[in-house]
Amino acid sequence: MGKDQVVTMITEELLEEYRNSRYLIADAHVMRIGSPLPIELIAWLTAHSATTAALLGAEYPGSKPTSAEENECQHQALIKECAERGLHWLPAVGMCETWHERHVFVAGLDNNAAHDFCTRYQQNAVVTYSMGGVAELLIA
Repeated sequence: MGKDQVVTMITEELLEEYRNSRYLIADAHVMRIGSPLPIELIAWLTAHSATTAALLGAEYPGSKPTSAEENECQHQALIKECAERGLHWLPAVGMCETWHERHVFVAGLDNNAAHDFCTRYQQNAVVTYSMGGVAELLIA
């Protein structure tokens, strides 16, 4: 944030990594792109009167190598923004064979709001969910 926008050409290999990732939410529930949410996460969304959600990240802007310090600053800024906006969220970790990064699973964000977060935190993509559907990859 506060830096020039990072522009990354999203390769087919990077898209495959995104699609093959798994997301561990609240240290207990696995979310995958193209799959329904675990029932416990649906119950959590319902408890917060939400029918949509987004898995937001702030680390590795533009999917580029980034220092641990910069990643920590970015992640803390994301958490602070969620708190200041009064959003309900759970900690999450995204991972595949080649990477591992922290996220937050946020109740009540639609695709437009999720895209806005992507832009602010210089992310290439975000995972979104609408009640009754499956987790979807939204390219920013």
